[in-house]
Amino acid sequence: MPLTRSQVADMSEVKDPQIDQGSEEEFGSVQGDSTGEQDPELRKIVLAQQHELRVREMEERLERERRQFEIERLEREERLEREKIALEKERMAYELRKLEMMNQNNNNNRDSEGGQLSKADLKKFPVYHKGDCPEVFFSLVERAFVDFSVRETEKMTIMRSLISGSLAEVYAEMPEEMMKDFAEFKKLVFARHGINAEQLRQRFRSLTKKPEQTFTQVGAQLVRLLEKWLSQEGTETYEQLKDLIALEQFYSVLHGELKFQVRERKPKSVAQAAEIADFISQIRKPLGEGKSVGKPKETYSKYSQGPGKSQQGGGAHGEGSPQT
Repeated sequence: MPLTRSQVADMSEVKDPQIDQGSEEEFGSVQGDSTGEQDPELRKIVLAQQHELRVREMEERLERERRQFEIERLEREERLEREKIALEKERMAYELRKLEMMNQNNNNNRDSEGGQLSKADLKKFPVYHKGDCPEVFFSLVERAFVDFSVRETEKMTIMRSLISGSLAEVYAEMPEEMMKDFAEFKKLVFARHGINAEQLRQRFRSLTKKPEQTFTQVGAQLVRLLEKWLSQEGTETYEQLKDLIALEQFYSVLHGELKFQVRERKPKSVAQAAEIADFISQIRKPLGEGKSVGKPKETYSKYSQGPGKSQQGGGAHGEGSPQT
């Protein structure tokens, strides 16, 4: 422990025999040189200077000890802080490992049960009842799939326990090889209820803000409509999205029956759509450019036997709806 000033003062009053003896000898030699006798006043001055020197040295030593003590204190605090951080990291790593093990155990349990969720988990899924909106139902189900990390191969297994009425009828009518295809099931349900890609596209393009809505709500609604439209179109990759946008713009340069007939053919790219448009335009020329060629379905049936194309009707998707 560093010494206090009072201790320094007390220590300064204690005479060092060696220093005093040396001082007296020096004092005596000085006196002997001048008068040959000791001068009391000179001796007091010399002793006072020596005392002051000892006090100054002790104060410097105390200051050095104080600084050293402060440095050691800061080092201890820094070391404790590092140890605290290291312990916190270890705790977080332990919690992470614990969560990973729990997830692994859950996955193992699900694998051992054939990928089935527990009854308690299934109760958290929405159930479709007669009169419910299929769009809302599928939106809620897909969110639940995400929450429970449901694999694609498990989705239809779970859906069987959630559907009834018209949705159950759609499922029962599906070909056996497609009964595990959730995306196809969703398309068929939407088609049964008159919800097709063209309707979703028009709703996305014509969305407006209602007075009671915030801009945040409108933005979220716009994103949901886009996702539904793309899902109904079967768009999953960047290339498919690019083709879809290009096709939409290409349709805007077509008019009347030609647009209807090209859309009804359901081309997958602008190149296909342009080929169809050119083919139909060529077979219309003998009848007179720009004049009506009769019913759209009859004209379409002529082209449906064109090279490299398989006949496809408008189907339940309603692709022949006029574009806005």
